[in-house]
Amino acid sequence: MKIKAAIAAIALLLLVSCDDEEKTQTVKIDGKYLLEIPSYFTKAKGLNEDASLEYQNAIRELYVVVIDEDKAALQKMIDENELYDVYPSNLGGYMKLVTENFETGFSLDTLPVAKDIKINGLPAKVMSFEGKVAGIPKVYYKMAFVEGKNRYYQVMSWTLADRKGKHEATMQKMIDSFKETDKSKN
Repeated sequence: MKIKAAIAAIALLLLVSCDDEEKTQTVKIDGKYLLEIPSYFTKAKGLNEDASLEYQNAIRELYVVVIDEDKAALQKMIDENELYDVYPSNLGGYMKLVTENFETGFSLDTLPVAKDIKINGLPAKVMSFEGKVAGIPKVYYKMAFVEGKNRYYQVMSWTLADRKGKHEATMQKMIDSFKETDKSKN
């Protein structure tokens, strides 16, 4: 009798945890964009000082941040530093600017290769890679660079490399859910 009760409790726990995987919450940021994230995520601080969105589930070792940058301000910085020949004023130039220093911040197994896609109608480049950061076990990253009307966005999710198989679909769903909501005329 006790065995049947234990099996029933385990089955119920598995059903509840599977149902938890399916539920999402929509996070809207300052009229700029929204992102669908798992319901088990909580708001975080300190994951990235430039991020406008930071969520995590530290128990599952799964994280997501979004960094958004004004196109005009970025272009002004590039022009003032006379870097327009190095970083063209497009999504590829933005991605190059961001990723050029990956090798200094990460110990990468291989250099990431970006793939061109559309995310909710917006031009985007996606990539994934594994690497180490000082003192942390190997980490798996999945990120997208998205070109909006007035902003560039980085959507980055990561987990421990040994949890890649478990979380990769969730990471991709978050990236695919990105939607710009900026209604300004610029």
